[in-house]
Amino acid sequence: MADIVNGSADVVGVLTQKLPTQSGTSAKGNAWERTDIILSLDSNGNFPINLCIELFGERAHIADNIPLNSRVRVGINLSSREFNGRWFSSIRGWRIELDNGMQPQMQQPMGPAAMPNAMPNPMPQPQQPVGPPTFQQQPQQQMQQPQQPAAPVDPAAFDDLPF
Repeated sequence: MADIVNGSADVVGVLTQKLPTQSGTSAKGNAWERTDIILSLDSNGNFPINLCIELFGERAHIADNIPLNSRVRVGINLSSREFNGRWFSSIRGWRIELDNGMQPQMQQPMGPAAMPNAMPNPMPQPQQPVGPPTFQQQPQQQMQQPQQPAAPVDPAAFDDLPF
């Protein structure tokens, strides 16, 4: 997904919605504007991952010229704050640009071949490929019926409630 450094990251996805701009006045009398955009992230065919990104203040209109269903890269800040014992998180966008389609290159694993002066790994590596765990079906055991009590039990005899 994205590397988060000091609460900032870049996310790449498809701009699927632009919600209406909201505006108001703060308690201090300052005017503010806010626009929320919905970014759909690539989930490799699994469940869709959607992010609601808030564009606030002077950045409320930075997505106005970006067409819907465009692949974009959005610079975001992640933050959480506590209010009256509850925590609230926000994703604020500060930059949006059309993505040129370049996929980030995966870094090659660093191993002894990549670092000629490195010491060998003291832990032996597994020789078998690691994959999803395999499960063997256990034979089903026949369910036993609960046994009935031998004599009827008087419920009042076990009433230990104080009222």
